Amino acid sequence: MSTSDTSSTSIFSSLGSSIFSGLPFDKNVDDMILRKASRNEFMNYIKKVGLMSMADDAILKIAQGLTTLDEVSKVIDMSDYIYD
Repeated sequence: MSTSDTSSTSIFSSLGSSIFSGLPFDKNVDDMILRKASRNEFMNYIKKVGLMSMADDAILKIAQGLTTLDEVSKVIDMSDYIYD
């Protein structure tokens, strides 16, 4: 991807309960926004380019002992990830 294909601007976007930071605007993202692509299409693209949701990253950090569920729950809705 050339620099003319990618803006240095990133978005902080919420797709349902998943939050992504740093998703670069590229031609694919622009096209998906213009077409009003489904959440599923965005999620598939995000995974394809190797990004991780903040919730998924938080789960890894909890597993590594770097943070706690209580701390993460203050800023991220983890209800989709917690089962009683």
